[in-house]
Amino acid sequence: MFDKLEGAGKPLQIDDDTNVPEELRIGFRMLKNAGFAPPWVELQNDIRDKQLALEGWQRHQHERWPQLTPAEQARLYAEHERIIEELNKLITTYNLIVPAVVGQIALHQLWRERRKFETP
Repeated sequence: MFDKLEGAGKPLQIDDDTNVPEELRIGFRMLKNAGFAPPWVELQNDIRDKQLALEGWQRHQHERWPQLTPAEQARLYAEHERIIEELNKLITTYNLIVPAVVGQIALHQLWRERRKFETP
């Protein structure tokens, strides 16, 4: 039934850029042909790497937390806040440039993230 369709047996063309604004399409095609990704894709990869690093860091701090002095816990809080702020800046930048159809990334809530290494 479908054997006589035009293009049968050929690879699908999946370079559908209909969700990219028309004025950006040619630029993104040029980037792709040169081996680059759109800015939000590169930023999304960077965010993913930093989120994985944060998860590992939090697991490590969770193991250390019971043995830390109050001064060490205070330093840890400050470092954690700096890491979350840096990650949230990247996420905010991503959310400002990503096309709406791709979807945004939720910001990290410091209080929620701290629970990951404070609670037993």
